[in-house]
Amino acid sequence: MRLDGGFEIDQCPTCAGYWFDPGELARVLETVEDLAFRDPDAMPLAATTTHTCAVDEGVCLVRVPYREASPWAVLRCPYCRGLWVESATLPVLRKLAAEKPLALVALEAEADRSYPNDPDRPECEPLRLRQVAASLPLALGASLVWRLLPFSRFIPGGVRVPLHELGHATVAWFTGHMAVPIPIGLTLSSQDRSVIVCVGLPALCGWRALQRGRAGAYGAALGWGLAGVTQLGLTWGLDLGAHERWLLLGGCGGEFVFAALLVALFHRTMGRQYRWDLARWMALAIGAFVLVDQTLFWRRARADSDYFPWGAAFSDDGDMDRLHDQYGWSENALTGFYLDLATLCFAAVFVVWALALGRAWRAQRARSV
Repeated sequence: MRLDGGFEIDQCPTCAGYWFDPGELARVLETVEDLAFRDPDAMPLAATTTHTCAVDEGVCLVRVPYREASPWAVLRCPYCRGLWVESATLPVLRKLAAEKPLALVALEAEADRSYPNDPDRPECEPLRLRQVAASLPLALGASLVWRLLPFSRFIPGGVRVPLHELGHATVAWFTGHMAVPIPIGLTLSSQDRSVIVCVGLPALCGWRALQRGRAGAYGAALGWGLAGVTQLGLTWGLDLGAHERWLLLGGCGGEFVFAALLVALFHRTMGRQYRWDLARWMALAIGAFVLVDQTLFWRRARADSDYFPWGAAFSDDGDMDRLHDQYGWSENALTGFYLDLATLCFAAVFVVWALALGRAWRAQRARSV
């Protein structure tokens, strides 16, 4: 039988039902995948019917909802993935496919299509509205409780020092200097500007932007533009003395900025190759703990100068000592700078969380239509 749009579909002459080979129903409904149901292969044994496949002889078809929370279902072969649709059901599926936002269908299809044959792929459910809503308050609350425990001070360095050194290195890279962060309390940085860094950073930003599909050209132009402006402003707009001041400030500043980035990335959707469905929870815990820990630390340092972080891990001449002795930063100026930075990072984290909460709420509403 030929349906609207010129598609040849097999139809039963007795019951007038339709048989769709893999991909044909998606073409008819103009969707990304045949089904909007997230994981049709995970249906329980009770969903197996007595109807058999039109292609694989003797294989029983499985009843699968067209999408979550929908009473309308199709019969699906677990081997060839062909679909049997009753004649009265097809118009309803057209209506459901038109109502469901295509962007949401594409997002779910992309998540299911990534590494389909990988036996080690995580089977975690996507973040639900309740998970998003509870993530930030619970993470910050748990970090505060942990921070107040008497033995909690034995572990902060293990998660804080790598962010500290990455902060030093990032300032060096964005001011045109070569740097290698070593996550044991040391960053090797060149004294002179590096042509490789000045050219390589804009090129890297543009190359990554070009991999973003149809919007790659615009993303590449934006990436190159921002990186170029950054290099012009920070590499050539700062003298070596200003570079060193920002390099010293970037250590503790990197702890706040990268901790906030880890918390924000919790809401980011990534490919399965990153195993982000599992790693995002560790990123959230580390980021929230460092944010809370360092904010409380600098508040205590402002209240009591005995807690001010003079010295360094391998010498008595640390970042704060050099900022104080060489560039005249007082204790009040330094504590004020980092506490202001903490406020900005917390504000950014809450904005990202609120936006993610709104997206999760809209997605839940779309799934329940």
